[in-house]
Amino acid sequence: MPKSLPFNGVYFYPKGRGSYLIQFRHPESGRLKSITIRSSSEALAYEQAVDLGRRFESGLFDPWEDRPKDCTVVDAIKAYLGHNPKLSPLTIRERRIVLESFARDLPMRMEVRSVSRKHVGGFASAPHLKPSTQKGYLSKLRGFFNWLVAEGYLRDSPCAELKNPTVPRKLPTFLSREEVNVLVATAKTHAILGTGPEWMPDVIRLAVATGLRQAELCGLRWSDVDFHSQRIYVRTYVQGGRTHRTKSSHERSIPMLPAATDVLQSRSSARLNEDEYATIFVGSKNGPLYPGFVKTKFASLRKRAGLQKPYSFHTLRHTFASWLVSSGVPIRHVQSYLGHDDIKTTMIYAHLDESQFPDIAAAAMPPIRTSLDAEPGDLLSTVERELKNLGLPWTTVDSEALRDFERILSEKQKSALSAKDRALLHERNTGLEPATSTLARLRSTN
Repeated sequence: MPKSLPFNGVYFYPKGRGSYLIQFRHPESGRLKSITIRSSSEALAYEQAVDLGRRFESGLFDPWEDRPKDCTVVDAIKAYLGHNPKLSPLTIRERRIVLESFARDLPMRMEVRSVSRKHVGGFASAPHLKPSTQKGYLSKLRGFFNWLVAEGYLRDSPCAELKNPTVPRKLPTFLSREEVNVLVATAKTHAILGTGPEWMPDVIRLAVATGLRQAELCGLRWSDVDFHSQRIYVRTYVQGGRTHRTKSSHERSIPMLPAATDVLQSRSSARLNEDEYATIFVGSKNGPLYPGFVKTKFASLRKRAGLQKPYSFHTLRHTFASWLVSSGVPIRHVQSYLGHDDIKTTMIYAHLDESQFPDIAAAAMPPIRTSLDAEPGDLLSTVERELKNLGLPWTTVDSEALRDFERILSEKQKSALSAKDRALLHERNTGLEPATSTLARLRSTN
């Protein structure tokens, strides 16, 4: 027995064993077209039928022409994760964790066309998740379903009408110069005692001096350092069967700041391996450092240094950017250093520049003064000139105002008056009838 749907020419039939039939009647020819969907829940299958019916009625779905490809969610995830070879292993891993967790929440063997907005929203907006985590989940699911639409598996994405949760603005945490000094001193002490890796002090110093990501720093080679042009190149390369990539897969070069030059020259003079393609920092097995290992060692060092805040290795990157912005380096330049594709990512550091605003604004807007402010005696000459331009006699100037003007001049200012101005001042102060107080008004405006 079909269930009614709120659309003309669309019918919903439960077939049993998790199968459901959606039937469409062509509005002109009357031809019928049926689509079978599978779901462990009749309510979810009915919701999918309503969604298809809505799109059919609005002309967005033609069951005779737009038959979606058959594909389960699990198979679609495998195809999606393997479609872009340029993605870094870390990015693929992060996407796989979220997507496979999403698939486990769905009925077994569910097809992608049966996934509804309710499925996505229920998973990504779970109340136990932080807003930032919800946003991250939804972003990964949106990318997955947009790819399915582009590949022809779906006509529309179930994420299309879902809105990102509001995430409170979280300002980046960074270390003070004193805290960095404590970290480096502690790392050096343990390196000397043999209770810590010898590379840790320089890794910290170079991380703070360049803002490189942890993986970029571990993969940095001597061939990426150009002392002549004072630049560091962040590249993608393959070494020992392992691909080292930048996060965005975009190569970039950054200026070598003095703090970075100091570290690199020190290590260059002490290096034993002349291979230009060797990494700058070498592990115990003469191979490149692994980011996970560096992360663990840094966490241990932080505790040894007595730093109470939960700083991570990535905090060193925040420290680099924060110090630059706080020193007045333009945010666009900081974006270039960090390798951010979008300036919005770099703008999380913009608040640090607010303390500079009063000084910068003051420098941009000094007091607006004229030569009259600097040379008070010029005012007499100016009055004389303007009276001539207007065709007015000196009698229009208030003689009392002239005497007031003479009194407010300091002895130093009087001595700086030209001989002409002194003669004018003496001449005009004697025998003049009071008139309109032009000069008094001029005085009141200064």
